Amino acid sequence: MTTSKQPVMELIHSAFPPLVAALVSPLAEDACKRNNLNFVEMLQPFCTLPGDAHIRDPSGALLSVRPGLRMCLQYASWEPPAPPLARKWLNEAASLHPNPNDIITVEAGNQTVEMPAKTPWFEAWRNVFLQVQYPSDHEFLKHYLACIIVVSSEDPDPVACVQSLWSACTANSGNNPHQLPKWFFSPALQYHVLLHDASSPTADTSKAEQHFARLKAQFGDSYCTLLPINTESNLMDDDKSPPADPWAQYVMASARCPQPPGILNSPGARTPNALEEAQEVNEETIPHPLSPDAPDSPGMPPIMKEINSYNEQPVLAGVRGKHLSAEDREKLRQLIPDFATRVLLPYAEKQIHTLTELVIARKGLSRSLFSATKRWFGSSSKPGTTASSPQSSPASQSYSADSAERGLRRLGDLSFLLGLPQLSFPAYHALKRDLAADQAWLMLAGALEMAALSAFLLPEQPPTSPKRAQEYMEEAIDTYLKFCKLPQFATRAALLSSEILKSRGLMGEAAQQLIKLTSEDSDLRSALLLEQAAYCFFGSHKLQKLARKYGFHMVLAGHRFNKAGLRPHALRCYQQALQIFEGKHWGLAEDHILFTVGRQSAFLRKLPEARDSFAKLLCSGSQQASAQQAVFLREYLQTVQGLLAIDKETGIPIMPVPIVDCKNLQTLLGTPSEVQVQADVAFVSGTTFDSKLDGEEKVVWEKLEEQLVTEARLGQTFVFKPILQLLTPKSNNSTKPNAVINEHLAVQLTVTNPLQIPIVFTSVRLVWKFSPEGQPGTEISNETAKEQNSVDTQTLPLLTLDAGASQKIVLCVIPRQVGELSITAVAFDLCGPAPVSSDQQPIAVTGKIPLSVKGERLKGKDNPDYRLTITIKSPMPLLQARLEGLGSKLMCGETKRIGVLLRNSGPQPLKNLLVSISPPDAQCLALPVGSKPPQSPLSNLGPQQQGYRVGTLTVSAEPKVLRIPLPGDVLGPNQEASIDIWIKAPMTRGSLKLHLMMYYEGMENNRYRTLQHSWRVMLNNPVSITAQVVRSSCPTINGEQARSESLNLALQIAHMSSLESENSESDLKDSLSIQQIAVVSKHWHLGPMVISPKDCKLKPSEACHLLFKVLRSADTCEDKKYIYSHSGVGTSLNSQFTSWPTLIFLIKEFLATNTSTAESKLDLTLLLKWRVFTGKEIHEGQHQLSILDLGTTKTWPQYGDSPMPPIPVLSPPPEISPELATAQSLVCFSLQHTASVMHDFKEMCFCVIPVKIHLQNCSDLSLHVIVSSNEAPSGGILRSTQLYSPHAGSGFCYLGPSRRIITLAPRASANVDLKAALPRPGTYDLSRRLAVISGELGKIETSLQTWKCPSPLIVSQKI
Repeated sequence: MTTSKQPVMELIHSAFPPLVAALVSPLAEDACKRNNLNFVEMLQPFCTLPGDAHIRDPSGALLSVRPGLRMCLQYASWEPPAPPLARKWLNEAASLHPNPNDIITVEAGNQTVEMPAKTPWFEAWRNVFLQVQYPSDHEFLKHYLACIIVVSSEDPDPVACVQSLWSACTANSGNNPHQLPKWFFSPALQYHVLLHDASSPTADTSKAEQHFARLKAQFGDSYCTLLPINTESNLMDDDKSPPADPWAQYVMASARCPQPPGILNSPGARTPNALEEAQEVNEETIPHPLSPDAPDSPGMPPIMKEINSYNEQPVLAGVRGKHLSAEDREKLRQLIPDFATRVLLPYAEKQIHTLTELVIARKGLSRSLFSATKRWFGSSSKPGTTASSPQSSPASQSYSADSAERGLRRLGDLSFLLGLPQLSFPAYHALKRDLAADQAWLMLAGALEMAALSAFLLPEQPPTSPKRAQEYMEEAIDTYLKFCKLPQFATRAALLSSEILKSRGLMGEAAQQLIKLTSEDSDLRSALLLEQAAYCFFGSHKLQKLARKYGFHMVLAGHRFNKAGLRPHALRCYQQALQIFEGKHWGLAEDHILFTVGRQSAFLRKLPEARDSFAKLLCSGSQQASAQQAVFLREYLQTVQGLLAIDKETGIPIMPVPIVDCKNLQTLLGTPSEVQVQADVAFVSGTTFDSKLDGEEKVVWEKLEEQLVTEARLGQTFVFKPILQLLTPKSNNSTKPNAVINEHLAVQLTVTNPLQIPIVFTSVRLVWKFSPEGQPGTEISNETAKEQNSVDTQTLPLLTLDAGASQKIVLCVIPRQVGELSITAVAFDLCGPAPVSSDQQPIAVTGKIPLSVKGERLKGKDNPDYRLTITIKSPMPLLQARLEGLGSKLMCGETKRIGVLLRNSGPQPLKNLLVSISPPDAQCLALPVGSKPPQSPLSNLGPQQQGYRVGTLTVSAEPKVLRIPLPGDVLGPNQEASIDIWIKAPMTRGSLKLHLMMYYEGMENNRYRTLQHSWRVMLNNPVSITAQVVRSSCPTINGEQARSESLNLALQIAHMSSLESENSESDLKDSLSIQQIAVVSKHWHLGPMVISPKDCKLKPSEACHLLFKVLRSADTCEDKKYIYSHSGVGTSLNSQFTSWPTLIFLIKEFLATNTSTAESKLDLTLLLKWRVFTGKEIHEGQHQLSILDLGTTKTWPQYGDSPMPPIPVLSPPPEISPELATAQSLVCFSLQHTASVMHDFKEMCFCVIPVKIHLQNCSDLSLHVIVSSNEAPSGGILRSTQLYSPHAGSGFCYLGPSRRIITLAPRASANVDLKAALPRPGTYDLSRRLAVISGELGKIETSLQTWKCPSPLIVSQKI
């Protein structure tokens, strides 16, 4: 809490010092002023009494006068100032030090509050307030104890001069009770000083001795003294100060609060009510006390006027005390102590005894009065309880000058002034009871006040003393206010009582007493007391509960300071209160304080502080009405405008509105020019602010760029780092990005209007700093100079933000030099609200919002973020592209040609143009318009035979990126090139986003740029394919014996468009045409079609079945060579399957999807070429299926999970190991015989049929094969009770050897001739009695072959 410089006891004694009057003759005053001092000033440093001064109380006890007791010496002509002047002095005292430099920081709960360590303005005001009080008749504290009469040795008759001075001073004291000066005792104690000026040319020491002897003879030896001065012979220059100047602090204090002049008004006007008027009346015009308009005192005697006017003449500045020798100073130092010990204290002791005897005689009090302090404090009666609520005035009860009550009050005041509380307290305590009974309210209040102060000063206080003293003081304050109507005395009591309470830690009680004295009568007094009460609240121990009280009373104090005209103090109070309410969600209170701080700062020309306060009102969350917010905005703009008018070199000021979201700021390097979008034409926009370059999207683009850079720098060692064209909060901004000279650099900002009124901005632009390359230390900015050739700044002419609205804006600059560009702020002209009256003018102020970005915090350090710091590089080519025929709907596997127009709009030629596409299953090819395709990978294509053709396909690794051929391998500035790009759509059905990236380089090494484009397509699946390859059990093809191993390829193809299209009615007109079937394999090629429909056109939901023979090739393919065969379906073979795009797409997908291994039984890739006819368009595409195993069904597309296997009714068959399954499928065989025969069993009992077994080695091993006939039948036996048997008859046998052994070379075949004997007519399965056992040649292990080949034979009775 703020503390006072003075301790409480020192404050009380300084408020009530013993007063001594001084009457000085003109010649004596002249002698003093030779030292640039008057007589009172000359004695001021030496008015302290010695520490060993004592007096005896009426009981004879020796009491010590308070050590360090200081007497106050004043001219007898002094009187309180006139009302206007008193107010002026109080205002001037309170105006001292409005902005203290000594600031302390106090912790209040969870907040920190700064406040001044001292309040010198309050202490100065309090001192002046206590000094200018009128000497009232109800107390003797302001009455003079004695009078020092000073005459010069050069006066003709010093005794007559003394008598004339005293006569003039006391001339009217008997006629007017309010006449000044007032004396403590009558007659007043006089002390006579004969001043001898040794420096005077007419100085005569013997004459001085004679005058001094006359004075002693007239007034007594003890009451006279001779004071020689100005005996210094070695005078120093005026510009040199003596070694010590004891008068400096007193003269400076006198200059800060000058001594009041002589009597300015008539004596009758000097009443306590007149003083109250002086302190409370607020007058606009205050005349200077020395001005000719100041009224004079008509009742003053002529000699006193002369003396006063002479004494109060201003003292010229210069060296003080230069005529005073060390001996002179010592005599000055001893004058007042000698006067006190020889005259004043013995006189005071005598008066104390006299007054005590008088009081005892008149009141009948006990002589033990002065030893009853503890007994009186133990009384249970509350002070003032006998007083009722009278309707009388303070002067309703008066006492004569020699009454016991006044004598007792005079006794208490005299003891109090001498620092003897053990004598003053019993007197005040005894007096208050009689005064309460007599309803003498003014004297009662004064007695209570002094009793409380005396109780505090007692060296040994009873336990109940503090509480009783506090009750006395509260009673005194209430009596002053309610009954006496004298708030000036109540204020004096409260000022002293509050300091006592604060010294005891009773902060709340001190604050309550100070608040009680506030009223509407005096704004200055109320402001000062409210401020001190606020400090008391904050100094209590309940900081969290009383902090708001501190802030509230600071606001009240600031308001009263403002009404009193002390704006600096008002501003300081509001600023201190703001610390309590700011950020505590007290919106209206905070707005009021901020607005007041702004207004006060503006009045005091503290425009930066006013600007900051008004700016906080515009930042966020104000609950004020829109009209009030408009006032806030206009006040802010006017303040900023005034600040700019004073200092035009400060640059663009920072504005509080709009709010710019710097965290989500985006920077785009190389903004393309805007073009109109045409139907079925897509302009490659590159990277835009709408591009989502985070998450999966970012990974896709970085992967495409890495593929392109790797392909372009094949064979080079480099560390890949993607080029950032769009800098976002989620991108890696730890390195400075590179931009190209003469190209746009755009910044996207989100601006928000926090106010409830629309705001208009004009000339919105970016503020930047540019450092040219090769010029270190040179920095160019458009903040100070508008015309710059380094960077062109584009301006947004108008921006209107509605109330509470947010809007994204894009601002651009174009660098014209190579160097480093830093974007620092966004500048604009903020237009004020529309004028509401004719005297208001439209206002607009230029301002800015700083732009700053901060990177992520890693390992305790902030990672740099260079979104706004860009390095400008030399020119580069700039590629623009236009895509024609790029639709939003495709079919899975569709191959689509897209026309691309390329244009180099940059100043440099470009080369090494590469293209990559994502997702990976999307393929693309490119070919310049009008150029021939590259050499076909298909060779040795044979002639058509039985509907198919066979050739050799060279499969080489195709790069993942596409290199675009350019005319001359370079595309010059402003040149164009047209190319065709074939895109094979991905095989994933649904909505899909395709990403296309183009890579190109300039003529400089290791500098490249990218152009990216993405679009979303809807993919429909037109075809459903089911394929299965099984071994063929028929060794003949079209009636001829097969020359090699053969397989059967079964296909089911369905048209799926109507099942997946949104408009099924239009799909009824669609048709799917199967164009051709192709097979790619190392060992197999396509054979003739077994089932060949005439026309394979399918309507929606229709399907067709196709069966092809697949034959093993006798030729061996080299590395990267594959057998390619294709066959038409319902039509003749055409060149579509041998065209360049089809084969390249086949190779790309073949390399991507072929997963055949050495363990695969089949490495066959099926290719289906289809065409879909719609009402308006024709879609062509191709599908591929990889078939790796025999007997496995391959389906595309696969929807969902695989179906669950059927639940077996019987126990499942035992599992067979893969090795055993392979050993049991080494050989396949088939039987050749007639299908039916007629035989006469009556003529011959057996029918003999020739049978030929065809064996085929299906492995790459040499095998020995055992053919066993007449084995037990594998089917059941027909019983006599059965009418029907599910199995063919097996009641036959083979004739000849029943076991034959044959050796088969790898992939070779052989025939075995048998004869079957059939006993009766019927249907027979000739394979039921055959078993084929095989094993590797040279090994004993053999396995029964599990090949099943039913061979039915029908035998009929010949009729």
